[in-house]
Amino acid sequence: MQSELPRGWTLQRAGAFLSGSQIPGSTGLTAEKLTVKLYGRGVFAKQDRTPGSKNTKYFTRRKGQFIYSKLDFLNGAFGIVPPELDGRESTGDLPAFDIAQDVSPAWLLYYVSRPDFYERQGTSAIGSRKARRVSPMEFLQLELPTPPLAEQKKIAAILSSVDEAIQTTQAVIEQTRRVKEGLLQQLLVEGLRHGQTVKGPHGENPAVWDVVPLGVVSSLVTKGTTPPKGTMRRAGQVPYLRVGNLTFSGRLDLSDLLFIDRSIHEGVLKRSRAVPGDVLTNIVGPPLGQVALVDERFTEWNMNQAIAIFRSDKTRLMPEFLALFLQWSMAQWWLLNRAKQTSGQVNLTLELCRELPLPLPELAEQREIVEHVAAVDAVLQRSKLAARQLVAAKAGLLQVLLTGTVRVSP
Repeated sequence: MQSELPRGWTLQRAGAFLSGSQIPGSTGLTAEKLTVKLYGRGVFAKQDRTPGSKNTKYFTRRKGQFIYSKLDFLNGAFGIVPPELDGRESTGDLPAFDIAQDVSPAWLLYYVSRPDFYERQGTSAIGSRKARRVSPMEFLQLELPTPPLAEQKKIAAILSSVDEAIQTTQAVIEQTRRVKEGLLQQLLVEGLRHGQTVKGPHGENPAVWDVVPLGVVSSLVTKGTTPPKGTMRRAGQVPYLRVGNLTFSGRLDLSDLLFIDRSIHEGVLKRSRAVPGDVLTNIVGPPLGQVALVDERFTEWNMNQAIAIFRSDKTRLMPEFLALFLQWSMAQWWLLNRAKQTSGQVNLTLELCRELPLPLPELAEQREIVEHVAAVDAVLQRSKLAARQLVAAKAGLLQVLLTGTVRVSP
């Protein structure tokens, strides 16, 4: 295996540059605890303030130390203790290690946080299937292809720059979402050219608008059906939508799409057929408010029982306007406060959906409102696409840089 390494790299056991740290701390009664999130998402102060046992031994952790979770090693629970958590404590279930000076902590974290690394370590884990742990002894025996320090730092710098770009893009997405919600609030409360407002079921709305139950301007409100067992496939004739295919932006997400045969679509599931122009929303949550306007990528669709289908009377209600209304926080609030809630689950009835009050401008104003929001939504979709591209680029860079397939100059 040594001969397969890139020139200048060495194969080192983790124990060659990591040394266990067991600085005595306090007990579970007084320890200020930290925790390690899954999939390399970092180290954070533990929010649970419930005192632990006085018999549980804790250890003090120092900034810059590498730390992981024995129980969640196979789920990528690794991190570097940040400066603001210096002095926080954990039990031996979250062991910490000092890192040798000839190894970059950032490079190390990037390397071990790859699923390609931690998912391969199942043979090192001990315990039952649901509680498999990787001990420090086993971890320190693992061999890592290690580039020279200067190259480690360069690799980490490149990957860090991509992470910063992802974070910046995510910040733009969150800000644009807030702008969209604010615009919806303004347009659905004030309209476009109306000065006078009146009190309505969702706060205020223009005095000249009608307010009607959704069932009055929706010719069909129904819900999906469960197909016979074993009939859903990854490829087929008719797309079968689940709640995960709906989004909070009114668009369909077909990244994880299932299909059913046309005979089932036109037979036992004929009541849950949908066509382009229908508006869908989930009636089982939380969360509620996932919405999608059915588009023309397929001529017919079907869906499960957790989704309601709205087919608007297009002479009075634009489907695009209805999709925006169902995304509006005030409409969701109205439904949520009347929904059946049992054991943490929220369920909307079809009758409740029909009763949902809809502030209804004329079609021309509906169209203008849709166009106003579409301009913001276009920015949101471009930012989401950029984020997906950056995540894909990072995945590719992780593979080629951390294996030496592509070398970088320090």
